[in-house]
Amino acid sequence: MISKISLIGNPTPLVELHRLPRYLSCKARIFVKCDDMAPIGGAGNKLRKLEYLAAEALEQGADTLVTTGGLQSNHARLTAAVAARLGLRCELVLSKLVPIQSESYTQNGNVLLMHSFGAKLHILEKDEDAKAYAHTLLQDLRAAHRKPYFIPFGGSTVQGALGYADCAQEIAQQLHAQNLQADMVFCTTGSGGTQAGLVAGFAMAGAQTHVRGISVLYPQTHIAPIVSNLANGILTMLQHQPLPPNGQAVLVDDRHIGDGYGIPSTTGLEAIKLLSRTEGMLLDPVYTGKAFAGLLAAAQQEQWSEKTTVVFLHSGGTPGLYAYADTLSNYLQQPEPETA
Repeated sequence: MISKISLIGNPTPLVELHRLPRYLSCKARIFVKCDDMAPIGGAGNKLRKLEYLAAEALEQGADTLVTTGGLQSNHARLTAAVAARLGLRCELVLSKLVPIQSESYTQNGNVLLMHSFGAKLHILEKDEDAKAYAHTLLQDLRAAHRKPYFIPFGGSTVQGALGYADCAQEIAQQLHAQNLQADMVFCTTGSGGTQAGLVAGFAMAGAQTHVRGISVLYPQTHIAPIVSNLANGILTMLQHQPLPPNGQAVLVDDRHIGDGYGIPSTTGLEAIKLLSRTEGMLLDPVYTGKAFAGLLAAAQQEQWSEKTTVVFLHSGGTPGLYAYADTLSNYLQQPEPETA
């Protein structure tokens, strides 16, 4: 039996956009699956993964959660929040992966919230080996008679990715209540677990839904096999047939990475501004802004009909807005677009 704890509660909202499609002259129905709305830690996609990973930690008698990530890691922030919720200690190994030195980036956003949740931060330079540091940290904790549980980068293990197989089922059920089925689901792809869970979940449901991962970190040739392996790991665990071997079930678009991970892109910033000014919804410049830019590009380049149903998975990350205040403030003060 696979253990799971409840961190989210009720299904997160599925909200239809109305003004944005009119602005784009887009005939398709576009929905946002709001995983940025949950009661713990500022919300975000990592909570679904942590429902399984933290359950395993508790089963093993852990008293400390340990994970790695970038300095402004949403995953690290939510690991700290869940640890606080469960009465566990938390140690975060954070690397300076992004060449930004402003005070808002190094002290605000997720960093501020990690401190608020009581986590201990170990901050490394970009060229330091985070895996090696974490390995030594785990040894030191065990030598001090602590019981650490290590969560890999992004929580993207087969166990963690199960959370997004659950999410696929939620999306299918919410659309079914409206006599709809998703033709496409767009998501951010970083470490790969979220997309893998969605792919596996829709495969198990027998849905003809294409999951498009918009990569913000790795090229398609690197991340697509990881997504495929994780998805097949879920399907094997749940005794379901694997994905077709031709790789067509895993769609990754790496054209929106821009200048690199954590560096805001022009199209991502435009997506942030456009969605906030047409629908009052927030995106972040690292993950969801770039992913939504991928959706906007597809809407403009492809012939979506009035029978097309598109879902954007909002995976959270809003606290990251405050870390990029210096970059965003000038851009967002530009005149707003004429909207319908």
